[in-house]
Amino acid sequence: MLATGDLTAIVAISFIVAMCWMLTALSVRRWHDLGKSGWWVLVHAIPVVEPFIAVGANGLLRGDTAPNRYKPPLHIALDDAQTV
Repeated sequence: MLATGDLTAIVAISFIVAMCWMLTALSVRRWHDLGKSGWWVLVHAIPVVEPFIAVGANGLLRGDTAPNRYKPPLHIALDDAQTV
């Protein structure tokens, strides 16, 4: 039989794993929006450099305005969706 603390730990760990998965996926999508490889998400593993590169690139830089190898820009994709 699981104790209350054990059940709480299982739920908490499951939540943390799910959140890490979603945040990684979101970060990869943002790097793709910039026209960069999703492997750039590994910059989060560098403690001193990460705040400057990841926050600067993901928060301050504008995404590509032309289609890149990953997808068209959001405004073009939205225009295509509205014409259907």
